[in-house]
Amino acid sequence: ITAEDSSGTTVIIELKAGAADREAVAQILAYMGDLMSAEKPVRGILVAGDFPTRTIAAAKVIPNLQLRKYGFQFSFEAVGSGMAPAV
Repeated sequence: ITAEDSSGTTVIIELKAGAADREAVAQILAYMGDLMSAEKPVRGILVAGDFPTRTIAAAKVIPNLQLRKYGFQFSFEAVGSGMAPAV
């Protein structure tokens, strides 16, 4: 996803299903490099379900890259009339 934040910075958002390995860091850096220009800064956000220790270590040296971990919480409820109560 390519976006622009309120300060005019281009933001690259890379979404990964499950864990993001070091290759995911390399991938988002390549996208960021493609869009860099002298007059407009670029930053990245890598979103994944988890980050192995080595991925976190690799991302620490890149000041304009953030790692964000997602999570899910589900709830279920009966829909419609005449249905038996949920057990």
